[in-house]
Amino acid sequence: MQNGELLFIFSGYSFSDQHINEIIFNSLRQNNRLSVVVFFFADKEVEDLYSESSSYLNLTAFGPTKAIVSGTLADLEYNTDDLKPNESSVTYWDSEKNELLLGDFNKLSNFFITNSGRKEHIEVVANG
Repeated sequence: MQNGELLFIFSGYSFSDQHINEIIFNSLRQNNRLSVVVFFFADKEVEDLYSESSSYLNLTAFGPTKAIVSGTLADLEYNTDDLKPNESSVTYWDSEKNELLLGDFNKLSNFFITNSGRKEHIEVVANG
């Protein structure tokens, strides 16, 4: 993991295993072309990770209402006015609760499938 552009997406990992964390953080330190994106089910997990990771600008984490972006912990802001005509945010944003949904692994999977452009094919194969 020391060269080349890489994207790691984590979902369902709590960052409570220090041995695995050491590998992740060491990789982030050694390769500035590595990006890590983390989706958490709860904002507390985002806040806990922030205390360990604020120096890693190539790590981004999202909870329902909090995020770590470029080493900064902030509240998520989402404006549906930014959507293009015929776009919908229902696969990733709960407008009533004003929360990101992608911390739920099922919703994250659905988001990837829906945005792959191959949803029908994937469903045929999965239900096959």
